[in-house]
Amino acid sequence: MVATMAQRLQAHRIDTLKQVASEINQEAGDGVRVLPVKLGVTNPDEVRTFVEKLPTEFQEVDVLVNDAGLAKGVAKAPEIAEDDMKVMFATNVTGLINMTQAILPSMLNRNNGEGSGDIINVGSIAGREPYVPLTINIDIPDSEKSLSN
Repeated sequence: MVATMAQRLQAHRIDTLKQVASEINQEAGDGVRVLPVKLGVTNPDEVRTFVEKLPTEFQEVDVLVNDAGLAKGVAKAPEIAEDDMKVMFATNVTGLINMTQAILPSMLNRNNGEGSGDIINVGSIAGREPYVPLTINIDIPDSEKSLSN
């Protein structure tokens, strides 16, 4: 008997996902199906509706890995560009919250309301060990850690 496992990969760069999907298929063989999906985590409407748009076998998420993140700009306060701050927080914090809120309800409803599934939030080491010139990145990983607790 061969067990079939469905995996969904989503990110902003679809070409990278297709390459990863191909590598998974080569290593795992026919027992694993992978569906690469382009998703911008900063767009709440896109995040809210992406699960229902997937083929049925990919709609139940067992593990969510929130690892979207970026460091933008190199300016120090008080010269940090407002657009750089907005992009970083929208991706690193709001994106994580958008994904968690989209996936968590279905995880909590499984097993007769007992819940099932895991959420892994990946943050930057810069939250604990800041480095110049990325002064803006300091508080973002702490926000991720706070949501994880």
